[in-house]
This record gives sequence, C-alpha cells and structure tokens, in this order.
Amino acid sequence: MNLSSSKKIIEIDKLNVFNLTIELYQALSEKLQKCKFSILLDESTDKSVVKSMAVVARFWCPQLKRVCDRLLGLVEVPSATAQKMKGEVDKLLSVRNIPKENCIGIGWDNASVNMGEVTGLKALVKIDNPYVIVVGCVCHSLALCASNASKEIPLEFDEFVRDVYNYIQHSPKRIAAYAEFQGITDTKNHRLLKVCDVRWLSLESVVMQILEQWRALKVYFYEEFKAIKSASAEKVRKMMENVYTKLYLQFLGFILPQVNKLNILFQAEGVRLHCLCNEETANLEQDSELSEVSSVEHGDSSGDSPHDGSNEEEEDW
Repeated sequence: MNLSSSKKIIEIDKLNVFNLTIELYQALSEKLQKCKFSILLDESTDKSVVKSMAVVARFWCPQLKRVCDRLLGLVEVPSATAQKMKGEVDKLLSVRNIPKENCIGIGWDNASVNMGEVTGLKALVKIDNPYVIVVGCVCHSLALCASNASKEIPLEFDEFVRDVYNYIQHSPKRIAAYAEFQGITDTKNHRLLKVCDVRWLSLESVVMQILEQWRALKVYFYEEFKAIKSASAEKVRKMMENVYTKLYLQFLGFILPQVNKLNILFQAEGVRLHCLCNEETANLEQDSELSEVSSVEHGDSSGDSPHDGSNEEEEDW
C-alpha cells in the first residue's frame, strides 16, 4: 500500500468518525428536547493556556433503564466569569434547540464565581429558571473543610512535612544514606512522598508514611546534623524532638482517612445516597476499633527514641 492510499484511508476514517459524532450529538439533542435533565459543568485549562468548559448532560434513558451522563459540548471560555459561562451554556442549548426549561438541575464546584448568591452563576441561572436545583460538588466542599480546618494546626508542622521530603529526596547521596538507616532500624525501604499543594487531602499518604518511617528519620537527622552541622537538618531534628509534632501527625493520620473515605463514597459511579449513612458509620466504628487496638499495642513503646538503653549517646538519639 502506497503513501497516497494510506492518506486517503485516514481521511475517510476521519470523515466517518466526524459523521458518527454528528449523529450521536443529534440523537442526544433530540432526547434532551423531550425530557428533563441536569447539567454538570467544569472548567479547565489545557497546555496551550486555553480555558475550556465541559458541559455534561445527565438524564434518565428509558431504553437503557438507567441514568446516563453524556458530553453535551466542550466550549472555550476566554474569561471564566459568571456572565460568560452562562452565555456559553445558553448558546449551546440554543444551537441544539434544547429548551432551557427542561434543565431541572445544575452541578459544579463551589468556587465563588459559581455559587455567588448575587453575581454568581447560580444567581444568573435562577433568574431564567427560579426552580432549578443547584448542587455544589460535595468532594470540593470536603476538601475546603479539611483545608480550612488545617489552618488551626501551627504552620511549622506543615513546613516540617515538606522539609523532610525536600532535604532527602532532592539529593541522590542523601537518598542512599537514608536507605542505610532504614535498614539499620528495620524500616521498610519506601521513598518519601511529596505533598501536593493543589490537593490538600493527598497529605494523608504523606503523613502515614512519615509515621511509618519515624524511627529511621529520627536517627538519620540526628546523625546528619552531628556529621555536617546542617541548619536544615537541625530544623527537622528539633521538630522531631518536639513531642507535639508526632501528636499532630497522629491526629492527622486518624482524621484524614475519615475525610478521604467519605470523599470516595461521593465519587462512586452508582447511586449510593441511600448507603452513605450506614457506610460512613461503619467506617467510623472500624477506625475507632483499630485506633484502640493500635494504642494498646504501642502504648508502652512510642518509638520516639531509637534505643531503649540508658547511656548518654542513646539518650541523645
């Protein structure tokens, strides 16, 4: 097969895909012209710094006998203002001849541009349809609650978590040295994790790993400071000597899994509203039992000091 023939086949395939896409969108538009539906909106910025907004329609499909989500459109939004986003949604519905009155619900994240009661997208939508139900993203709300609650924890503890990662993981030499201390203290040879700034709930995995590696980290930073008198190592070492540091981490290690489990429940693809109360209650009871067992097992050996001896060198550790 020569190059020209291959190009022709590719062009034909593109045309077939395009025609199929048009047919699917026409079929979707015809469905939404006759039934009630909800709209889910979310905006994002791609690599070319073009802000786009995905518009997804959610409706009951009699043929499939289930609730379906279908992409209604992906529109560019030069400025993500409430007026601009509403205008793009109205334009999309108008082009497809879908009555706005058929839209009975709208869902999006809880940004002020969306949920503002006066000039937000919610307020503008309710001018045209006062009875539309507006639902914010529960997962986004949970993340905001956790993030705001974390402000009650002193800033130095957040810096401590980041300092541990930055000091070791940015140097191959220190990574290798730390691996030796993991072996000496019989600690699992796991790489340290980095906190993701834009996803606060990712802190759970970071906190749990620091608690797991606590003994190896404490010995490492003690020896590191003693060897090279590094100010960065001394800062981390002092934080690890502070009894409140581990207490805060243990608190986060208990509460963050609760929030993340609830977050996952709301991310389920199926309808789980009727199960949320029972499942979350079961999660809380299970974690409470595990916490009690853990406190009994480790109550007499906190692991704060690498050795149980009484000589001066071991007490310094």
